[in-house]
Amino acid sequence: MTVLVVVLDNDLRVLIKRILEASGCRVVVAANETEAFELANSTEIDLLLTEATPSIQGPAIAERFRAHTPVLPVLYVTDYPGLRDLDGEQILEKPFSREGLTRAIASVRPEQPES
Repeated sequence: MTVLVVVLDNDLRVLIKRILEASGCRVVVAANETEAFELANSTEIDLLLTEATPSIQGPAIAERFRAHTPVLPVLYVTDYPGLRDLDGEQILEKPFSREGLTRAIASVRPEQPES
């Protein structure tokens, strides 16, 4: 499974990437919406993990991705109180633990075909 991580803070991007790679995911990272869409043009994305903050408008990014992939699973990370209700979308509040992140990914992970 390939996860696109769109997070503004470089330290957080690196941490999320390490955790997800250790759990068996392929991870590509972007610092903003422009980078995310450039990566998406060259990589098939199975899950979008993005921030929902005033700086990174995760819901707008997800909407744009879903215009091409309507069933794309999305996990939002946030510590911004005004953005915690996103119409039933999966939200992981910061700060989170390694276990919290892997549980959240598992809860939104698309079905993997059996080999």
